[in-house]
Amino acid sequence: MTRQTKQKKETAPGPVPDDPKKVAFQQKQGETVHEALARSGIDPSVVALTAIGGYQVTVPKEHLHFSALQTALDQQSAAVQAGDFSRPEAMLTVHAHTLDAVFHNLLIRAQRSMDAGHNAAAETFMRMALKAQSQCRTSIEALAEIKFPKSATFIRQTNIAQQQQVNNGAAPAAGPTARPQEKNVTPTNELLEATHGERLDTGTTSKAGGSNPQLETVGAVKRAKK
Repeated sequence: MTRQTKQKKETAPGPVPDDPKKVAFQQKQGETVHEALARSGIDPSVVALTAIGGYQVTVPKEHLHFSALQTALDQQSAAVQAGDFSRPEAMLTVHAHTLDAVFHNLLIRAQRSMDAGHNAAAETFMRMALKAQSQCRTSIEALAEIKFPKSATFIRQTNIAQQQQVNNGAAPAAGPTARPQEKNVTPTNELLEATHGERLDTGTTSKAGGSNPQLETVGAVKRAKK
C-alpha cells in the first residue's frame, strides 16, 4: 500500500454504526482518524451521552440509539447558539416544579418522622427539604435572568482622590451666577493675611489704642555711646 493510498483511507468518513450503543463520528477533510476521535471525545454532546443514557427513564435503554441522541443534542446546542432559548426556559421551569415536589415530599417525611419520635430522621429530611427549596429558588432566578436580563451600567468617570468630602446639605440655588458651597477652612501652612481681617506682624511699633488709655509709649533708653 502506497503512502497516498494510506492517507486517503485515514481521511475517509467513518460509517454510521449499526450498534445503538456506539457513537458515530465524522472526519473532516484533511483530518486523520486519531484527530477525529480526539475531537469527538471532548465534544459536549458525546460526553453527555453516557450520563443521559444511564439516568433517563423515558426510553428503555435497549431502544436508546446513541447516534440519534447525539444528533438531537447537537440540534439543541445549535438552537441556543442561534439565540433560541425556548428549550432551556422550558427545562428550568420543569426543574423548578420538580424541585418543589421534592421539597413537599421531604417535608411530609420530616413531619411523619417527628410525629413518630424519630427526631434524627426528621432533622435529616428537613435539611434535604430546605436544600430542594433552595435549588428551586435558584432555578427560578436563573429563568428570570434569561427572560429579563439585567442591563449593564458603564461608568466612564474615575475617582482617584485619596480624601474626599461629601456635602449632603441643601443644594445651591440654580442659575448662571450660582456658586458651589465652600467650607471656610484655613490650612496650617497658609498665611494669615490670606484671610480677610487678619494680618501678619510687620515688626514696627504700633501706637497705643483707645481701648487701653493707661498704657503709654516706652521712653528712650539711655545707653553708653561705646
